Amino acid sequence: MSAIDFILDADNDLAEGTDGDFVEGESDGQHIQDLLLLEPGELVYDPLMGIALERYRNGSADEYLYKTIHLQLQADNYQVEGLVIEENEQIENIEIDAIRQG
Repeated sequence: MSAIDFILDADNDLAEGTDGDFVEGESDGQHIQDLLLLEPGELVYDPLMGIALERYRNGSADEYLYKTIHLQLQADNYQVEGLVIEENEQIENIEIDAIRQG
């Protein structure tokens, strides 16, 4: 079951359709990206939510990062099927295969 939500454009603004209405669509990738970028404490209704990936920008992936991503996605009702973090002296790419559970 995929999440349906308003879609954001490249500037993280609400995307507008040709008729001027906001665009709705499958948004799991968008939710996961938001979760990666959120700093804990940014969401008033869930202050523990957020991975704060920006803190790892010039660092390397460690066990704590892998565990945090898994736990945060599970807390947001995703089952993590795969997680690959590519790095070459710093994190360059993260591939997450996750399925929403409900």
